[in-house]
Amino acid sequence: AQVQLIYVVVPLVMAAMSGLGTRAARCFGRAQVMCGFKTAGIALLVCMALLDSWVKRSAVGSSEHTFRVAVVAALYVVRTGLMNCTYPLEESLLMDHVPKSARARWKSLDSISVFGWCGSAALGGYLADRYSYSTTFLVTAAIQLAGTALQIPLIFITRKAESPAPRAAEGGGTTAPLHAAPAGPEAAGGGGAGSAGQ
Repeated sequence: AQVQLIYVVVPLVMAAMSGLGTRAARCFGRAQVMCGFKTAGIALLVCMALLDSWVKRSAVGSSEHTFRVAVVAALYVVRTGLMNCTYPLEESLLMDHVPKSARARWKSLDSISVFGWCGSAALGGYLADRYSYSTTFLVTAAIQLAGTALQIPLIFITRKAESPAPRAAEGGGTTAPLHAAPAGPEAAGGGGAGSAGQ
């Protein structure tokens, strides 16, 4: 029942953080928010891996153990929300910088990510059996950090286009519009190198 409760809460957190990310992007820029949220999510995943031994040191069934498990579960929910709420921003950036004639071609590349979920789940299961779940989390964090590093150049590429327009006499200002996009392929908690997910 507790696991199912987590799967109910995760989509709600993702939706809330998606709205927060969209509002933050109007102030700081889409690429900046994407990289910032992902970096925070990776940091939480590393925390989960490091807290594994902390949880195991408590007696199963005790109130202390329940508290420690709840802490890790909360980190998981927040981390999953941060890592997956940026898909609308990613989609809007892609559609803004790709010619209309090539958008369908680029969108079709999403099918590759579906294959990635299957392969990473198999690899994550192997790592968990051979080593531990904490090792799986750390490997996932390393892969996600490498992927986020590849997105950092977008901050400089899009900075000029998304800089606030000169303020009018009344003091207003606008930024580049954000285009809504469907949620990412990861459901509540799946993917990544095993159950850690992206």
